[in-house]
Amino acid sequence: MTTSDSQVQKLRNFALMIIASGVVLTGLIFGSSFLLPLAIALLIWNLLEAIIDQLRRIGIGPVRVPRILAMIISICLVGIFFMIVVRILSSQVDAIAKAAPRYTERLREIFGNVVNWLGPEIANKANDQWNSINMLSRLSGWVGSARSLFGQCWLDHTLCGFSPRRK
Repeated sequence: MTTSDSQVQKLRNFALMIIASGVVLTGLIFGSSFLLPLAIALLIWNLLEAIIDQLRRIGIGPVRVPRILAMIISICLVGIFFMIVVRILSSQVDAIAKAAPRYTERLREIFGNVVNWLGPEIANKANDQWNSINMLSRLSGWVGSARSLFGQCWLDHTLCGFSPRRK
């Protein structure tokens, strides 16, 4: 193989690497609505399996905790944990939603100062763009999406994540 052939081969490998990276990245972007809940469900399943294994090790003498009892206890523990986390996040989101008008006005003020500094031509165009953005509707959409994601992950895991494993 000559030096020009090896350079062509290196260039071909580099191009294939870029194409493969683009395909993988595109797949991750378009599959995110499926892959994100799946990844969270797998993490929760892994957590539950660890809790179940630890509970099964607990015993009084030769008697060990049955797997089904360990599963029920671990589901309850993780469920309580998620309820606490969701309540904390919901209260924080509600506080942000109540403060959103103040944040919006402050952002408008800062944006106005920056735009006025740039000049009147850019100021008119920038103000039109700013007025087209409805921050409160976007914030409520994000809150709804977050709550839906938590609920869907919990439902997916609860319905599909358990099959008794025989050891």
